Amino acid sequence: MTSSLRHLGRYVKDVFGVKIVVGTPEDAYRVQDEVKTFELPGEAGPQKLELIEVKDYLERPSRKQSGWSALKSVVQWGGRTFEIQVQPLSNFLHERERLTRESHSGFKATRERVRDEVAQRLPLFGFYRALLKWLLVDPSAEPPQREGIEIMLGD
Repeated sequence: MTSSLRHLGRYVKDVFGVKIVVGTPEDAYRVQDEVKTFELPGEAGPQKLELIEVKDYLERPSRKQSGWSALKSVVQWGGRTFEIQVQPLSNFLHERERLTRESHSGFKATRERVRDEVAQRLPLFGFYRALLKWLLVDPSAEPPQREGIEIMLGD
């Protein structure tokens, strides 16, 4: 994150992330072990994720005060850092219930405003954000456009 955006870290640190929801805590630990061996396509062929940090927020003593719990990994791939969360379904549903409360709506609004600001300052971030939204939320819509990039999907 650039120094001019560092003060926004509370809202931006989870901008690039993947959440994997599984059945049980045991499943979460199994998937977390698999994350360590993930390979994604790279310019020079398959490339393993580089684990930067792993935190276990499933166990009682290490849970966040908010009650949020998951296994969290910060990884690097292709020169980019992002977060992978592995969370049992019961914890995910509890989180969804808590996120619908009014107390969190202000945080969510601020986070979206900050993400929009980051997208204005870092156009590639805005494109990635639009691309993920298109792929994961509304793939029937027109794909996002960016000069020099052609999006092609195949079976």
